[in-house]
Amino acid sequence: MKLARLVALLALLAPLIIAPLPAARASSGQPAHSRAAAAAILDNLSDQEKIAQLFLVTFTGSSLDPAAPIFQILRRYHLGGVVLTRANDNFDDRTDMRAALHALTGLLQRANQDLAVSAAAATPTSEAPQQLPQPLFIAVAHSGLGLRTAELLSGTTALPSPLAIGATWNPENARLAGMATGRELRQLGFNMLLGPNLDVVDSPNPASPGDLGSGVFGGNAFWVGEFGRAYTRGVHAGSGRRMAVIAGTFPGLGSGDRDAALEVPVVSKPLAELQAVDIRSFAAVASLEGNTEGASDGFVTGPALYAGLQGSISRETRPLAIDESALKVLLQFDEFRPWVELGGLLVSLPLNHPGVRRDYLAGQNLLASNVAYTALMAGNDLLQVSVQDEDGLLALPATLDGLVNRYKQGGVFSARVDQAVTRIVELKQELYGKFGAGAAINTQPLEPLVPMDSEMAAIAREAFTLLAPAAADLAQRLPQPPAPGARIVFLTQTQQVRQCSLCRPQRLPAVDALQVAVERAYGPIAKVLSQNLSSFDFGE
Repeated sequence: MKLARLVALLALLAPLIIAPLPAARASSGQPAHSRAAAAAILDNLSDQEKIAQLFLVTFTGSSLDPAAPIFQILRRYHLGGVVLTRANDNFDDRTDMRAALHALTGLLQRANQDLAVSAAAATPTSEAPQQLPQPLFIAVAHSGLGLRTAELLSGTTALPSPLAIGATWNPENARLAGMATGRELRQLGFNMLLGPNLDVVDSPNPASPGDLGSGVFGGNAFWVGEFGRAYTRGVHAGSGRRMAVIAGTFPGLGSGDRDAALEVPVVSKPLAELQAVDIRSFAAVASLEGNTEGASDGFVTGPALYAGLQGSISRETRPLAIDESALKVLLQFDEFRPWVELGGLLVSLPLNHPGVRRDYLAGQNLLASNVAYTALMAGNDLLQVSVQDEDGLLALPATLDGLVNRYKQGGVFSARVDQAVTRIVELKQELYGKFGAGAAINTQPLEPLVPMDSEMAAIAREAFTLLAPAAADLAQRLPQPPAPGARIVFLTQTQQVRQCSLCRPQRLPAVDALQVAVERAYGPIAKVLSQNLSSFDFGE
């Protein structure tokens, strides 16, 4: 019986065994033998280093103190990566935020390679490639301003929201936004983008807690796929192929019935509808046909339940991201099998996601090795662990040690770890090639920001669509323009946000943004006087 079970598990794993890199990777100038190079690196990693590569963790604060817990963890274990977030106070705009971020990402890479702060990495050559621990993924979820999920509120080009970009019906605009994102994030030291969002909202419902608002490209699966592919192509080009693009939230939350950030949504669509709508946008960025620079490097798996994939939903049904049988069935769809076989990376949802934690992992240590084991065996390669304080981060070694002990026992779990680490190392090889970790360290001064504000403003203007009345009826429907000297009041719906918990509060968009735009555009022509204009928040 045990032998039969082992054979069955191996049969499930077999289709996911690593194959050569896809054309997208070959086209970036990487050698064709990168699979062999990744295998050689794997052979030289200790068991502990292999397990550490599986983890993508958060940490609190933006301290540059080498004694901070995150630097200690990196120097000792050489993790797979870190995620920087606004919620964890990793960004602080009370000083020069770009300079602070550039310094922080550089120190993170140095700590991961166990280099002193003042040490300079040796210059690698083709004869003497850098022999250092693997580069550190430094990830961020970066999207348009005005979204509640926005991470960087300043220091980069102000991007239109994904919905505004989608409203232009022009994928070239998505590529331009991706170009700005890739170039500017690479300058700051990031090498992984958790985005873009490829959810398809075909039936928007602003009153629903699960509504994704302006954080999506739209409600047409084909066009969301086209915009996602163009955006990905732009990020790859803008970063010089030094940015991994990890699209979310696989296989789609557009029809979720509750807030996916806090709860476990249910997507009740039948399989045929899932494939025609939600899954289709992900299939577009998994396609290796045509210009493969638009192919995503990976997907973030989500917390939802899918009736079309998992059958009747019950209390025993697990979120797809930790449902081994359902996730592997999905990855065997024709749309994804080639992408998976050629190295597509799966990044798990945070293992301590509030809804998953409450409903499915109650009573378990959230950093315990069995939780990570479940996510890994389900098919995730890189495991997100969101810690809220230093104690949570310092508890991570116990999880690593537990998984190392499992790995030493061999069998299916050991093979699965090797498979996942090989995928991770191949992607890092794609980003940095034979120069390895040394190329990941910031050795050049921070380049000045050259924002693409004019291009993004043009996209925002193009997004405006006249629905009603018809253009021909405007002259009769609209009142006469304000007379000289008339007072004009502007009402704007804003939200108050902070870049960090101690940072100055700010409103997005600015309360007087429309007023300033009117003064700039019409003041000299229509003699609009500033003293006659007033702006208020809609809530006032």
